[in-house]
Amino acid sequence: MNKNFKLYIFGRFISNLGDTIQVIGFPLLLLDMTQSATILGLATIFIMVFEILIRPFLGVIADNYNRKKIMVEMDFISGILCLVMAFLIANNIISVWMIFVYLVIQSIISTLFDTSTYAMLPEIVENQYLEKANSYLLIVSNISSLAGPPIGAFLYSIYGIKILLFVNGITFILSGISEIYIEYKFNIENKKKLSEISFFNEIKNGIKYLKVKKELKHLLNMMIFYSVWMIPIFAVFIPVIIKRDGGFSPTYVGLSETAMTIGSLAGASLITFIMTNNKKTKYFKLSNIILNITILFLGIVILWNFSNKIIKFLIISIILFMFNISFIISNVIINSKFQMSIDNEIRGRIGSLKMVITQISTIIGISIGGKVIDKIHSGYYLIFLGITGLLITIFYIIPNYQNKTHLNA
Repeated sequence: MNKNFKLYIFGRFISNLGDTIQVIGFPLLLLDMTQSATILGLATIFIMVFEILIRPFLGVIADNYNRKKIMVEMDFISGILCLVMAFLIANNIISVWMIFVYLVIQSIISTLFDTSTYAMLPEIVENQYLEKANSYLLIVSNISSLAGPPIGAFLYSIYGIKILLFVNGITFILSGISEIYIEYKFNIENKKKLSEISFFNEIKNGIKYLKVKKELKHLLNMMIFYSVWMIPIFAVFIPVIIKRDGGFSPTYVGLSETAMTIGSLAGASLITFIMTNNKKTKYFKLSNIILNITILFLGIVILWNFSNKIIKFLIISIILFMFNISFIISNVIINSKFQMSIDNEIRGRIGSLKMVITQISTIIGISIGGKVIDKIHSGYYLIFLGITGLLITIFYIIPNYQNKTHLNA
């Protein structure tokens, strides 16, 4: 990978790490200040909904301004905000409403940073290397997700939130300094002032663009399928599957999450170091079939009454490991193709719309899955998802991937 990408991925890593450190720090602070799980829950839901609502508008900004400049400035502003909050907390000038305001501002900054860097990536990485670039980003994201919460919890428990914010602020600023050296040519013509941008018209144009481009519609449908069918089960319901229906202790829930994380890293590593462009189609077809077979087998194993629970859990861990390898490969290939298929001047908007649609699809999948699993054994639901998913994969996903998206590169 070239120097620009190395600087880019370093900036993304530091920003992701900062976000994940704060993910643990501020909930703990809110809980200490209010002793209320309700307030904590409301704050979390509010930020999630707020991000979904503002993302399309920030996508418009990413399409009208220098994306590298946005990337650098967002890191600097994040760093300054962290340092200001650290100073206020150190001097006991803090309240619940101030924390809410801070979280809202950081949410805007983080979302604009993500939207701009998503749109910017194909400008600094050649198309044939985009899957590898996205797999590197996935590895970095997994590492920061693993490292951030323990670091945040350690800093909070030993030194308090002010030191956590101070460390975070310095890292954000260092990240911004490194990103200055990315060589980037701003190619957007007819640059507009913020007051001149018709946000709703530009979002509407983005929706029209998605409707007209059949290639993107098929790819987006595939991502919606993943979001409704697969992500909720493995991102939310694993504790129910392993503990309630599998009969295992909470320790095994943690071990199953570890198996999935290792699978994610293995999948990203396969793309980075082994997969070649001429074998992309084979990887895609095979990974999608394995995805649904693993879901089907997980349902069967959860239902099966094994005499030896250790053997049963080992089989479950292997299934989860294989699922995540396959999911990461499929997801990276589809997302990279989606990314490179969008015209540069509209990539921020389309990327943000994709995120909103997949987030809403995931919420729908969680709602449906939660209601179903409350009423029936999760094993039956997994078997249903595996069989229907396999049919959708064979009769829609694979044919459209080959014939309509021309991915036989």
